[in-house]
Amino acid sequence: MQQRLAANRRRRATGGSARDPSPLAGRVRDPDGLKMRPSHARKKGRRYRYYVSAALIEEGVAHGARGWRIPAAELEAAVARTIAAKLRDPAFQARMIASALSGEAACVALKQMCSQVSELLQDAASRTAREILQMLVTRVALTGDELRADVSPANLRGAGNGRIPGLAALELPDFSVSATLKLQRRGPELRVILGGAAAPPPTPDPHLVRTLIEARCRLADYLDPATRPGIGDIARREGIDIGDVSRSLQLAFLAPDLVQRILGATQPVSLTADQEALARGVACRDLLQLDEVGAANGGGRLQALRGSD
Repeated sequence: MQQRLAANRRRRATGGSARDPSPLAGRVRDPDGLKMRPSHARKKGRRYRYYVSAALIEEGVAHGARGWRIPAAELEAAVARTIAAKLRDPAFQARMIASALSGEAACVALKQMCSQVSELLQDAASRTAREILQMLVTRVALTGDELRADVSPANLRGAGNGRIPGLAALELPDFSVSATLKLQRRGPELRVILGGAAAPPPTPDPHLVRTLIEARCRLADYLDPATRPGIGDIARREGIDIGDVSRSLQLAFLAPDLVQRILGATQPVSLTADQEALARGVACRDLLQLDEVGAANGGGRLQALRGSD
């Protein structure tokens, strides 16, 4: 009974009893050196997990508390990628082999562990990856420009439904991993951006791409000579605000170089799918030319493209 109670306490401390557990619970320190706790919020029926500075939870912003709020999935993915990059490093593997018990079997087991764990950590959102993080990671410290995690291989026992054998017998030493880090403010929370070998390959932001596609589709609809709908017609048909349609149509004129950067995932980090923010990237020269033509036709830039009715 005492063992069961102790196990329950450990599970609650690490967030293991939650439906969507946070594997780094109780182990993260924010850039101010203070503990961060797992938290969550719900929006439109969806659950979003965060690691939040304890002061923000205990006191709240209304009472003057200051701290950090980082999306849990981003932080966990950053830690997982950093560990995976370390495990793939041949020089690191050589040092670990030198530290392990001698024998060919030990070397084979160590190489197998590095390969398996690094591969499983690639999908940081998977149940197996989170299980590995919970076993391996003992501490995560964030600064303004670095992520540092302490790792204990001896804690890795039977992860991945037994696919990864326990490594306690090898007597591997604990080690630390680090990666350059940038914490980018995004509203009330922070976005985690890794650099160096641990940085993920760039992938286009699906929300940004979808926003651009919607803008082009609405413009094509607006310019359709067969139907010639007004902005209000498009808004009513899609069930959205007329102002959203108007801003969306402007995004069809987004500067070509910025469109290419979005598709290549090299756009500024601060650029989001917010239409008003995106509209600032519209090619001003092209819009001025359209405004001049539109004024001659008694209308605006869209009228310049559509021609007089």
